[in-house]
Amino acid sequence: MATSNSDPDSRSLWPSRDLAWPALICLLGFALLLYQLDAKSLWGDETFRAYTTDIPLGDVRGFISRVQMHVLPPLYPLFLWMWRSIAGSTEFALRFLSVVFATIALTIVYRLGLSTLGKRAGLAVLALAATSPFLVLSGRMVQYYSLLLLLSASSCWLFLELLRGRGTWVKWVAYILVCTMAVYTQYLAASVLITQGLVALSQTRKRRDFVLRLVAALAVVVLLLAPTVGLLVPQSTGRFADQDAFSTSSLKMSAFALVYPFFAWTVGGSIFPWNPLGLLGALLGLSLAVAGYWAVATEGRSRANAHTEVKAAHQGTSTSSSRDQPLRQAWPDGRITALVCAGFIFLPLCLSVLALRAVPGATGDPFVANRAVFCVPFLYVLMGAGILRIDRISLRSGVLAALALVFGVSLINYYQGREFHNPLYVLQTDELANIIHQQAQPGDVFVSDEMTAFGYYIVRVDRDAIHFNSTASEDARDYIERHNPESVWLILLCRAVETESSASLLLAPWLPKQGYYEQLSFGHSPQDATMARLQELALGRPACRHKITVTKYTTAQ
Repeated sequence: MATSNSDPDSRSLWPSRDLAWPALICLLGFALLLYQLDAKSLWGDETFRAYTTDIPLGDVRGFISRVQMHVLPPLYPLFLWMWRSIAGSTEFALRFLSVVFATIALTIVYRLGLSTLGKRAGLAVLALAATSPFLVLSGRMVQYYSLLLLLSASSCWLFLELLRGRGTWVKWVAYILVCTMAVYTQYLAASVLITQGLVALSQTRKRRDFVLRLVAALAVVVLLLAPTVGLLVPQSTGRFADQDAFSTSSLKMSAFALVYPFFAWTVGGSIFPWNPLGLLGALLGLSLAVAGYWAVATEGRSRANAHTEVKAAHQGTSTSSSRDQPLRQAWPDGRITALVCAGFIFLPLCLSVLALRAVPGATGDPFVANRAVFCVPFLYVLMGAGILRIDRISLRSGVLAALALVFGVSLINYYQGREFHNPLYVLQTDELANIIHQQAQPGDVFVSDEMTAFGYYIVRVDRDAIHFNSTASEDARDYIERHNPESVWLILLCRAVETESSASLLLAPWLPKQGYYEQLSFGHSPQDATMARLQELALGRPACRHKITVTKYTTAQ
C-alpha cells in the first residue's frame, strides 16, 4: 500500500527521498552555530563550566567536588570533561561540543514537528529552529542548554509516540533513559516530566494501560535519579547557601521572568525590545503561534473526509497530500493537539520560574529563557502551524520575509556584539586581561567579580597572577595586610539593579586607610546608550556608561 510522505503515521521515519530539505536546513543551522564561534570571550557562566572540568580526566573525586560547587547536575560537565581531554580548552573547542548537541537537536525538533502536524509543518518548524537567533545564541554556549534541548525534545517526541499507541519496548527503554539524562542535565527538566504526567492523566479513560506503563516508567526514572539527592544537598548548602534566592523576587520581576522568554524565543536576545524590528518580530511570532494554535484546534477532519480516507485505504490508495492536508493531527481531535502544545510551553515555564525564584541556592535572575529551552520546540510547532495556516501566498511570503529580516538583524547584532539583553555576554574580558597585564607589575593583586570572567583570563595570561574573586574579599584583605603589594586592581561589574559587590563594600573604602590611593580608573565594554538612559529613568540615578570598571590602587608615589 502506498503511503504519503506527509503522513506522520508512515512506518518509514526518514524516507531517503525526503532527506534533502531537512539535511540542507540542518546544514544551515550548523553553519550559523559555527560562524565566529570563538570571536567572543567566555562569559561568567561559561568560565564556571570550564573551571569545573579543568582537572585531569581520572580525578573523579576532584570532579565531583567541583560539580558540588554549582547548582547543576553532572551530565553536561561530565561530557565537557571528557570532550576537552580530546579537543583542548580553547573557546572554539569548548563551544564546539554544544554546537554538536544543538545540531542533533535540530533533527529531533524536526521529527517532533513532523510527527505532530505533518511534513510541511515539520520543515517549517525545522527552519524556524535552525535560523532562530535565540537557539544560535544559547545553543553554542559552554553551557548545558543545547544538551537539554536535545534530551527534552527527544523525551517529548517519545512520549507522544507512546501516547498514540506506537510504543515498543525499545521506545519505552529509550524514553526512560532520555528522561533520566534530561534531569541529570538540568533539574528543571523535571517540569517537562510533570507536564507529560498531567497530559497522560487527562487520557486515563481512553488509555488506561498507557497511563499505568507511564507511571511505572517514571517510577524507574525517579529511582535512577536518586543519586542527585547526594549532589543537590551539598550544592544548595554550598557556595550559594548564604545568598537570598528571593533577593529580586518582587512581583514585577516574577512577571518579567514569565513574559520575557516569549520575546527572546521569537527574536533572540540580541535585538532590544524598543527596536522597532524587535517589537515587530515578537508580535509577528506570537501572532503566528496564536494563529497556529487556533488552526490546530479547529481544523479537524469532517466525517466525509474520514470516510473517504477509510475507503481509500481499503482500495490501497491514499488521499493525503502535503498540499491538501498541511496540518495533520496527532489525535483525531485537534483540540487535544493544541492543548498539548500549549501545555508544554506554559506549564514547564511556570514551574521553572517558580523553582528558580524559590529554591534555596538557585538563581533569581529574570533571564529564565535559556534555562527553559525545553519549551521552545512547541512554540515553533505552533508558529509553523500558523505560517501554513496563511492561505494567500503573497501574504505568507510577506510574513516570511518580515520574519527573515528580523532574524537576520538579530543574528547580525549577535555576531557583531550589539544589543544584548544580558550585557554579560559581550564583555570581551580576554582583551581586558591583556590590557591590564601589560600595565601591571609582578606581585600586583587582582580582585574581580566572578561574572566578569577576568579571573579566568588573567590566569591564562599569567599563571603567577595573584587573583581573588570578589566573593573572597576578606581573604584578599588578609593577603594585602600580610604582603603589602605595591598595587591592587579592582575589576568590577557596573551593576544596574543588584547591590554592590563585596569588593566595592569591603575593599574600596578600606584600601585608602591602608595607605593606598587611586592611581587610575577606566571603563571597559561600553554600555548601550539607550539602555543606559532607560536605566537612569527606571532607577532614578546615573547609569553605568561601561559594563566593567577598573580601578588601580597603589602605594607608589
